[in-house]
Amino acid sequence: MRHEADGTENNWRHLIEAVEEFGQGFTIFDRGLQLILCNKRFLRMLDFPDAIARPGAEFADFIRFNAERGEYGEGSVEAQVEERVGQARRFAPHCFERTRPDGTIIEIRGTPLPSGGFVTVYSDVTGRKREKEELERQTQYLRSVIDHLPQGISVFDENLRLRFWNTKLLDVLGLPPATVHYNAPFEDLIMVPALRGEYGPGDPHEHVRTRKELALKFQPHRFERSRPNERTHLVEGRPMTLGDSVIGFVTTYTDITDRIAIESDIRQKNDILQTLFDNIPGGISLFDQDLRLVACNAEFKRLLDFPEEVFADGPPGMEDLFRFNARRGEYGEVDVESHTGAMMERAKLRQPHKFERTRVDGTVLEIRGVPLPDGGFVSIYTDITDRKRAEEEIQRLARFDSLTGLTNRHSLEVRLDQCLAEARRHSGRLAVMFLDLDRFKGVNDSLGHAVGDDLLKEVSRRLQASVRESDVVARLGGDEFVVVLTDIAGAQDAGVVADKIISVVAQPVQAGEHHLRTSTSVGIALFPDDGQDRITLMKRADIAMYRAKAAGRGRHQFYLAGANELDGLPAGHG
Repeated sequence: MRHEADGTENNWRHLIEAVEEFGQGFTIFDRGLQLILCNKRFLRMLDFPDAIARPGAEFADFIRFNAERGEYGEGSVEAQVEERVGQARRFAPHCFERTRPDGTIIEIRGTPLPSGGFVTVYSDVTGRKREKEELERQTQYLRSVIDHLPQGISVFDENLRLRFWNTKLLDVLGLPPATVHYNAPFEDLIMVPALRGEYGPGDPHEHVRTRKELALKFQPHRFERSRPNERTHLVEGRPMTLGDSVIGFVTTYTDITDRIAIESDIRQKNDILQTLFDNIPGGISLFDQDLRLVACNAEFKRLLDFPEEVFADGPPGMEDLFRFNARRGEYGEVDVESHTGAMMERAKLRQPHKFERTRVDGTVLEIRGVPLPDGGFVSIYTDITDRKRAEEEIQRLARFDSLTGLTNRHSLEVRLDQCLAEARRHSGRLAVMFLDLDRFKGVNDSLGHAVGDDLLKEVSRRLQASVRESDVVARLGGDEFVVVLTDIAGAQDAGVVADKIISVVAQPVQAGEHHLRTSTSVGIALFPDDGQDRITLMKRADIAMYRAKAAGRGRHQFYLAGANELDGLPAGHG
């Protein structure tokens, strides 16, 4: 019997561990609605205190706890408890979602047990719900965008059944609305123009059969077709693949009638366009559907440092420019031909893009590319070197003290936490030193802040020179500094460094015409002896520093438990 009980207990434990791994909470109540078992994730997911989850706890206790903190909204607590306990006593399977006051969405799935009672599984579906809502929103956005595109669009699956289209498709092809519907056969749709004679003389059914055979090859195609209404359309079809399998094809129908009519006018206006290009604040390049350069401005050539000989034989292709850049090392040390080929493959995808590229001379360019409806591509090049440097400077100022260049208070907290974590992992020791300059206020008051700043900068330089690169020197503000010594053998190491710091700080400082002397008092707290966390160690190093000041300044003191608390900080120090 004992063996069976142990086996049952192990099974329960394994079950709990398994459910925990799946990130779900669960509860099991008996037929009397008393708790048999629950896991910690259930308690955390619904913010229940551990104390409530005792074996035999009443189901009503959990409901009342929730009702009292407003989980079910406004209303009588007892009425809410009675209603939900009544529902539970039906022991009916149920699955519903409940949104908690903090916005978390919990899916609650309950299943009655054969012996009475029920087991309930709780899943946090907040992310899933929001992802679904976001997907639906993006789908609506996409649908709206596609419906407003000037092209007609159709998507057929691998069986040539219509899966997607936009309203423009009906206008472009003159299709009756009744013929265009989900799952409509390809041959039914093209039969409409065939019967109108749009594919020329002959049997319409033969035209349809021929075109269906071509469509089943799922080959990319691009051609122009003129309709009887004197409109000309550019028809572009591309297969869609999933892995190595073809899953259909997408076709766009672009009305190019007006484009054809104004092409001559566009050629006449090229000079005007070039003038506009040359006055755009940034480089710009325009490539046609064959990825040949159609137009660019002078700034494009300047920013990318293209010499005029590149354009001597006429507008170069995108591949020519890629190869030229690769040969002169713009992309680093690469195989010229393979790298050029890879870049052309990406360019042929004609995907919108935005990225930054640092040229060999240090110039940072932001490059934005947008595909054009006719298959061309426009790219804009902006010199963001100054902006990037400003951003780097802002980031530096956020981490370092602007006067001394030392680590600032915020970065100190982060780095000290990292040092402590490293020391714990390797059973190491470290020291936190808290120090300030004795009588620094007098320097500021008598000689001015500029002299005081010079003194702080020189002291900072000496502090950094007194420790290893792996150690941390930080300025908290004013004349307060913290030094973190990592990976020390013991208190003796910290004492040696503290004496060194006291010695170098005491050396004369020449600040302009002023010959200054100062001293420092150093308080030391050791990990793990004096504290296990950053806050405790810094506080105790501070206490030890004030003991050093009280003992006569220009010396160091280690934190001593008991003796330090009697000092009654901060009154009487400084």
